[in-house]
Amino acid sequence: MWDKGDTILVDAEPTQQNSSLWCLSREDSGIQPRITSMSKLGKTLRNDLLKLGEKFSTVIVDTGGQDSTELRASLLAADVIISPMRPSQFDIWTLDRMNKLVVDAKQVNENMRAYILLNAAHTNPLVDETKESVQYFKEGHYENIHLLPFVLYDRRIYRKVVGGFSVHETGTDGKAEAELNQLYKEVFNV
Repeated sequence: MWDKGDTILVDAEPTQQNSSLWCLSREDSGIQPRITSMSKLGKTLRNDLLKLGEKFSTVIVDTGGQDSTELRASLLAADVIISPMRPSQFDIWTLDRMNKLVVDAKQVNENMRAYILLNAAHTNPLVDETKESVQYFKEGHYENIHLLPFVLYDRRIYRKVVGGFSVHETGTDGKAEAELNQLYKEVFNV
């Protein structure tokens, strides 16, 4: 039987299953603590997530970025949605579609909080994509989705972390760790 204080990572991404591969790599490398994970897809995902929420204190779901049965089911079950988005015109154009999905889901899951996280932003201060994306978001008047007040930058550590390690476990990039700490604080209200 599971302890209600545990966390589970649910890989509900129909195409890549990167979360499952990361957890498997972590387990194969013997890294502690072990991350409880499972793969779940399909129409029953909403009910499965609600049941997992009764057994675990935190259920983290990776659905990938595309509109899918899994994304829609997760929206209906989640307390918090974080939608990572690159600060680029092509990604920003998807805001209207994501906003519509959130509006539809809030008819059933009215207490859900939805956020956009600008992710993989350019570290060069002369590149204006992040500032332009923030401005686009503000002009869009998205009432059901909020833009997080910080950015995750495109740091080499994310490409170097292999074998199931986390950024924090490497201890080699304080800036990336600080950015992820901000995300944690926002999601968990600490």
